[in-house]
Amino acid sequence: MVTSRVTLVCWFVISVWVSMAGPFGTYEGLDLLHRAVFWGGLIALGIVLGVFFRLLVTMGMGLTGFWPSASMISALNTMAFTPPLDFLVNRLPMSEPREVPTLLELALFVFLLTFGVAIVRFSLRLSPFVGASADPVPQTGGAPGTAAPQPALPRLLQRLDATLHADLVTIAVRDHYVDVRTRAGSASLLMRLADAVAETEGVDGAQVHRSHWVAWNAVATVEQARGSLALRLYDGHLVPVSRANRTKLEARGLI
Repeated sequence: MVTSRVTLVCWFVISVWVSMAGPFGTYEGLDLLHRAVFWGGLIALGIVLGVFFRLLVTMGMGLTGFWPSASMISALNTMAFTPPLDFLVNRLPMSEPREVPTLLELALFVFLLTFGVAIVRFSLRLSPFVGASADPVPQTGGAPGTAAPQPALPRLLQRLDATLHADLVTIAVRDHYVDVRTRAGSASLLMRLADAVAETEGVDGAQVHRSHWVAWNAVATVEQARGSLALRLYDGHLVPVSRANRTKLEARGLI
């Protein structure tokens, strides 16, 4: 999604970097303010095109793996973005002669920049899943030899056996029950999905389907099969995503 936090951060960082570097003669031909306007606008246009091509590749072409989808998105963005970039760069006002960049140089610049953004997005959504067995974070300021206080469990976990007290992974509806899965195992509870979700306080997750809730830090990749989106979790499980909930994935920069 164009206004997602990841997208805005990428736009800001790339715009600042390119404005300071001033490639293709813009450093000599424009002052810093005009370079920021010039490159900031072009990078924003490139991101809008990238979002459009990402939807085209994932939804229209059905490419879901990182390498094929990122390569195709970068190639399409390069073909669409390089001509206007070439037109603008070669018509900048210059106070002295300069070497004019070739179309191939500009295309390589656009391709590598687009692919770099794809790598950043992919890396951010592959944050490691932290389970109950993770090493504890050292605490400061307490008395020597005293154990650090444990955070309160979500109410949903308190309904489970103590052996299942670990990070929540998914909640799924099955008849009149919900199957609650944690890093330590799973159990069934006689309750509605809406009530179970209400008891996940403190856990960063969302309902992505009428019958499924998922913790975001358990998501590894987004896949598409037969026109439908699904979340591939860290352990290989697939969680379906309904069309009405795809905006939640867009907001997190997952698609």
